[in-house]
Amino acid sequence: MGWGGETRGAWGHPTIDPVILKVTNLSNDENLEGSFFWALRQSYPRIIVFEVGGVIDMEWKRYGSTHGRNRNGQFDINDPYLTVAGQTAPSPGITLIRGSIWIWTHDIIFQHIAIRGGSNPVFYDDDPNDPESHGFRNCIDDITVRGDDGFDIVIDHCSFTWSARYTTSIAADTEPRVENAGRITFSNNIIGEALKNAVLGASRQEGRGGIYIAHDLTVIKNLYAYNYARNPHLTGSRGIYANNFLRGMSNTATYGSANMTFEGNYGIWGDHPMSFPNRGLWNHRSEAHVEMYFDDNQIYDYDETTPLLVYAVTHGGTLTLLEEPPHWHDTVDLVSSDELFEHIKINVGARPWDRDPIDQNIIDKVENGTGKISLHHVSDWDSEADYPGRMYANHPVDGTLYTFMSLTWSNIGVEPGAGPDWVTGEQVEVGDVRIYDNVTYMCIESHTTEEGLEPPENDNLWGRYWQQLWPASENWSESWYPTYESTYREFNPDEWDLKYMIPHAGYWEAPEANSPENNAVDVGQSPTFLWEAAEYLTHFTIQLATDEEFSEIVVDETDISGSSYTVNNLDGSTAYYWRVRGHNATGPSQWSEIRQFHTDNVPNAPVLRSPENGSASISDSALLEWETSDNAESYSIQVSVDSNFSTIVAEED
Repeated sequence: MGWGGETRGAWGHPTIDPVILKVTNLSNDENLEGSFFWALRQSYPRIIVFEVGGVIDMEWKRYGSTHGRNRNGQFDINDPYLTVAGQTAPSPGITLIRGSIWIWTHDIIFQHIAIRGGSNPVFYDDDPNDPESHGFRNCIDDITVRGDDGFDIVIDHCSFTWSARYTTSIAADTEPRVENAGRITFSNNIIGEALKNAVLGASRQEGRGGIYIAHDLTVIKNLYAYNYARNPHLTGSRGIYANNFLRGMSNTATYGSANMTFEGNYGIWGDHPMSFPNRGLWNHRSEAHVEMYFDDNQIYDYDETTPLLVYAVTHGGTLTLLEEPPHWHDTVDLVSSDELFEHIKINVGARPWDRDPIDQNIIDKVENGTGKISLHHVSDWDSEADYPGRMYANHPVDGTLYTFMSLTWSNIGVEPGAGPDWVTGEQVEVGDVRIYDNVTYMCIESHTTEEGLEPPENDNLWGRYWQQLWPASENWSESWYPTYESTYREFNPDEWDLKYMIPHAGYWEAPEANSPENNAVDVGQSPTFLWEAAEYLTHFTIQLATDEEFSEIVVDETDISGSSYTVNNLDGSTAYYWRVRGHNATGPSQWSEIRQFHTDNVPNAPVLRSPENGSASISDSALLEWETSDNAESYSIQVSVDSNFSTIVAEED
């Protein structure tokens, strides 16, 4: 919908038809054919489809940029006429983590992708001591349209969460910036849970939904959930902001000296320190004169009943209210603001028909009003576990078992039921499985002390847990989310019970594939596969294929209780690849390393055909028939009157 919707993406080139590129692996290597980034890097018109689903970990890689910015995790899309069809991926879809996408070109359709950037405490290599100009920890937006060629773009049905600054952004490089980017549509996206203090801690408050500087801009039917501010900031923009649902902001909803049509939007503020005029849907906040159109917008305070101002003018600006929309596009189709959330909750995000637990959790929190701003300075998180309270199901972590800690609630005066079911005072035993936020956990270690409350060995995780489960207060302040130091001072129970929890699906250490060894030759055609089981795994799956990508699988056996499995009658003189993974009550582990081997050239035993087994009344001149065996050059025949072939009556080579 809107002006961006006029682009044909990959089909927009006037003379060249697009090429369909298939993503067949989850590598972050832009030089590996079949990877997503390899496909993005091609220069010709292209439609990208997916034959795999899962997480692509960008690992904060320095991909290299020719645009004067070269942040860790920044991947530039430089070439136009591109359609990214994330909806073609099998479940669970495509999620990018620890990086971001920068679009520097035109005619782009980008659909059905999740980007959950996160933050990382690594400063720029070129100037680590200048945090104000270079200190943003790697990429700070999930997706951004940059440069002076950002035209004719659709970003639709995506999920953008956990950015370190602006979750989404549009900004040309040269003035007038609003004229040098345009005809852009943001539609049906989840834009949420931006990290408020992830850049420079509490001294720099970010956590912003977006900043859009563009003309012919369409922002429609998006969910902005629990971003601290700017949902979005519309600096000088001209276009349509319609049917967007906002919840949980605590600094600004939308603002900026824009000339826009605002229609059919609905917002609910979170707990906040803002004065009344600032707590509207849109705040001017500059000295400029603007012209706006407002219709069917609703905005409420955090109690969900107190109506707030739809618009407010501060900082000396002036506003002309228009009776007709100054900007409109005939393809825009709206629902009423009263009906908006029912539409939003079944339509937004990367895979509304197959939501992952993260998106579903955001939808649930918006519906129930249980979400909060994510503060999360990056020092509160460690390595691959730096995503607020949730883990990815299939993100490889090199076998590391990341731990979660929790307290029983019986000694700290918090109302039972405020947390997940395994922190309400009940005893949790090693091996117990619990579910919280749609993620399954298993207790793998328990520790109890009566020495008073002292910092655990991993104090960052301790601090994170308190921040995650702290009960709501009436007044918003930074101390509402205390650091673990203040937690120790305020709470000092005499007894506490510490639980180590581990998430499911992919965080269990993979089995070690032992035999056949890698690159083994002359392996028999009925080999026995052996592996070493990792801890906590109870049963196993083995796969055998004739290609390294496992697209040609010949054996896929599940629910193997031991650590060995025999396969019969493989082809001779053939290269095979095998891998194994384990399972337990919480889900599967990572796959083992892939092993390759070659079978020998010894023929398999022929299969006898005639006479049939157990036949009687066979003539003295019976014809003996059998199926040929691969690699056999000649055959030997024996006929005996007993099954042990101790009395042979005929023999022929």
